[in-house]
Amino acid sequence: MEKSYNIFIVDDHTLFCDGLQNIIDRNQIGVVTAILNNGKSLLSHLNLSIPDLIILDLNMPELNGFEATKKIRKNYPGIKILVVSMKEEIKLIKELKTMGISGYLTKFIGESDLIEAVENIKNGNPHFPILDHFDKTLLEKKKDNINITESEIRIMRLVIEGFSSKEIAGQLHLSVHTVNTHRKNIIRKTSLKNTAAMMNFVKKNGL
Repeated sequence: MEKSYNIFIVDDHTLFCDGLQNIIDRNQIGVVTAILNNGKSLLSHLNLSIPDLIILDLNMPELNGFEATKKIRKNYPGIKILVVSMKEEIKLIKELKTMGISGYLTKFIGESDLIEAVENIKNGNPHFPILDHFDKTLLEKKKDNINITESEIRIMRLVIEGFSSKEIAGQLHLSVHTVNTHRKNIIRKTSLKNTAAMMNFVKKNGL
């Protein structure tokens, strides 16, 4: 009988935890054996049970994910860590990668993104799509003097595919207001007024 792939989810937002667990359960990519709301609770629970993977937020009370990662890597080096955070700073992600985490996703993810990340990590492969994308497009971004975030790029792709703001909000687990704010920021940064112009921009910059 194949050993179950045990996962801890550590985040202080209950609805987000529930969403992650539903995706994991529905796609049978692992078994969620604990849901915890801060780093301190996580470290205490590790005295009772050791998972294969920890899905970890960074901004949490009592002990944040960054400090928790340091302690986990020191005391439990065999546990894989997938950080899922609102933060998109390349410097931070690179620092966490150097510390030994196995993957990093932003919270602007769809179901397929989480599945791919967990499967890659389960198979021993690192998963850092933001860094991969950053390395690929750094020169183009500097050339055009723009600063588009990963979440804005994801929304641009969905707009090009014909999704409405409401549909995008549903896919990315965001409010319609947040999606519309991102769309306004995209227009402000790029001066792209329509879908055709956005499509050309994405193609030109390899986004």
